[in-house]
Amino acid sequence: MDPLSVTVSCVALVTAASKVSYSLTNFTREWRDASGDLGAISRELLSFQVVLENLIKDTVGSKESALPPNLRLQIIGILMNCNRVVDDIEASLNRHAQSRLGKGGYWTFGGKDEMAKHRSSLEAHKSALEIALEMVAISITRDIKSDTTRILEEIERLRKRLPLDHVQTDRASPTRRLKKYLDDMSCYAEISYNPSDDEEGNDDAYMSAEDDYYTHLEAHHHCTCYESCRRLGTYDGRLTPDWSISSSTPFIQLSPDYDDPSDFSSLDFDTITRYLPDTCTVVRVGRYSDNRGPERNYVGFKSKVVSRTHCEIWRKDGKWYIKDLKSSSGTWLNSNRLSGAGKTSKPHRLRNGDVVQLGADYKGGYDFQGKNSFFRRVRMVVSLSGN
Repeated sequence: MDPLSVTVSCVALVTAASKVSYSLTNFTREWRDASGDLGAISRELLSFQVVLENLIKDTVGSKESALPPNLRLQIIGILMNCNRVVDDIEASLNRHAQSRLGKGGYWTFGGKDEMAKHRSSLEAHKSALEIALEMVAISITRDIKSDTTRILEEIERLRKRLPLDHVQTDRASPTRRLKKYLDDMSCYAEISYNPSDDEEGNDDAYMSAEDDYYTHLEAHHHCTCYESCRRLGTYDGRLTPDWSISSSTPFIQLSPDYDDPSDFSSLDFDTITRYLPDTCTVVRVGRYSDNRGPERNYVGFKSKVVSRTHCEIWRKDGKWYIKDLKSSSGTWLNSNRLSGAGKTSKPHRLRNGDVVQLGADYKGGYDFQGKNSFFRRVRMVVSLSGN
């Protein structure tokens, strides 16, 4: 499968699905007791192929080059995941054929349940492709407002149908990967509907004002590490002043998450520490802005997928919590989104080693010139004191 082309990926997937359909037909002829279950998978495969053919029609030739780059990459990711599901079905059929128990014995002792899981996974992936097909249509017609609302509702319904046990236990499972792609498509739809959410002027003015701010810090000695600050996605002029810190002062530390090999697009930043004395129990997280004065309980990231007031973290009765503050592009805790776009989430317990993600990549993570990573998501590992 060509990972760089939606059309070629679809054609390869149609071929693979046709091959599996043929194998299912042969298996059904030899083991008629399984005809009902295998017939259901065959019908699902046929419906799956119809969606693929429609996607080919909408992306063939120059149509694919007109797709937004980020949407195109998300569709290719779903297609590659679909290919893995089809391969798993074929592998399962081969195990049936080679089993010492014979096809009938293998089907009775586990094969039937295995095929039921494959059918459920195939159905979920087909639904994801149908959503992707609608998003392709939106990108062409630009009839965004009403269609985006409906697509977000469909994504949420599909997300709820995913088997949670596979999502939580197997990092490499097709279901877990599909959930990630659904989250990315959800964010893409939300940001596409309002891509300028919370923006404060053009990029040149933004960077110029930022440089002025650091010059001001240097001149007035408000930040002793201004050269380091200029390099970060946040500025340490907002660190809690040293006079308020003691060995017993609770603190939170945010470090970039480098453990996920697929997380090549996360915003890079140096480790950030915030102290919370008794008079300051909340740390607010949002987008960096030169219009905000130094605040010891604020963390600002230079990414436009992060809202100005994105989420907040606090400590109460010795326990730490986090909640989303109506952000447009979402807050994730250990790969689970806390709330929908523009909705305040309920408080969630925060523990040592948890991974928090702010937003999702938009436009491939870079500006239109491909120079500045203004549209990158932020993924970070949380370290807490007194937790």
